Amino acid sequence: MDCLSKIHLYDFFFCIAYYGRAGGGHYIAYALNNLNQQWYEYDDENIRQVDITTTIQNAEVEKESPPSQPNLTHILLNENSYLWNELNRLKNQQDRLQDRNDRLRDQQDRLQDQNDRLEDLVSHVEQELQELKQTIFTVQAAAENRPPPLSPRPLRRLRQSQM
Repeated sequence: MDCLSKIHLYDFFFCIAYYGRAGGGHYIAYALNNLNQQWYEYDDENIRQVDITTTIQNAEVEKESPPSQPNLTHILLNENSYLWNELNRLKNQQDRLQDRNDRLRDQQDRLQDQNDRLEDLVSHVEQELQELKQTIFTVQAAAENRPPPLSPRPLRRLRQSQM
């Protein structure tokens, strides 16, 4: 039968099962064809019709760990396990490093603020010094009965000529 000759609409219900252990295993998908209410098993190479009741019962058996092999999830997440303790130790270390980084960032911000204030202060002092020089030049010019210079440059030339 030509698959392209008819359009088939399916409503699938499905599940995915894992068979095996932590070191290796295999995934198999199970899907329900809603038109004929039959379940199919899909693996890497084959598709076959299955009895879902037997499949579910087999899956339930596979979920149980034999007594000789503990549940891997329990080993990984048990509070007393090495991995759990190591994970907590690394998280605590990361938290401490983040706190230290935050404190350093705050300190850097405070230093930047102090530097900005210092630059403002230096600029203000330079401006005050310039105004003080202008006042001195004005006083000297008044003492010598000459017009005050507009800037400190003419005074420099005057001093150089006096030397």
